[in-house]
Amino acid sequence: MYNEFRLNDTELCSVIIQLQKNIFKMKEDATKHVEKSWPDQKNRLKNQFNILRDKDLRYENGKKDEMLEKVRQKLGKTEEEFESLMAAL
Repeated sequence: MYNEFRLNDTELCSVIIQLQKNIFKMKEDATKHVEKSWPDQKNRLKNQFNILRDKDLRYENGKKDEMLEKVRQKLGKTEEEFESLMAAL
């Protein structure tokens, strides 16, 4: 039905290392995208919701989720509403 695929220890380690490198690169790329697009998204949010201030929208590496959660709460949006809002920006 299917061919059995086996790797020796050296091949398996090589595959794992390559996967880790790929994951790291994807995370780096995602962070760069957020950093590049965030100023534009931030301005759109401020224009749409005058309750938001620069301090509410200050982006720090590694703290994106915390910042977005605080913004969501300040706007009184559900998670679904906020995700939809952010996707539309």
